[in-house]
Amino acid sequence: SVTLFGYSAGGGSVQLHMLSPLSKGLFHRAISSSCSATTAAVLNRDPLTLARRFANHLNCSTETSQQIRDCLLSLPEAAITAARTRIWDTLLPPTSVFGPVIE
Repeated sequence: SVTLFGYSAGGGSVQLHMLSPLSKGLFHRAISSSCSATTAAVLNRDPLTLARRFANHLNCSTETSQQIRDCLLSLPEAAITAARTRIWDTLLPPTSVFGPVIE
């Protein structure tokens, strides 16, 4: 038997698993504490704009999502982590750069 537990943003992630048909059958119970799946910090409602802003911090081309993806995959982890730290303070409301999106 598998129980998912999440606190803060993890609580929102637990709720997203509860809602997703892709997670069906992977767990039996869920405990979500201190967050909601609809909180701005959990669910990004404009992922392409955020991806472009993030890519700009890394001097990546932002014309297409494929160019952004290819550039990010070519970069070292340290560069991506540093850019994530730099962009965090500019996000209103604060949100995760990497997180679930509705496509």
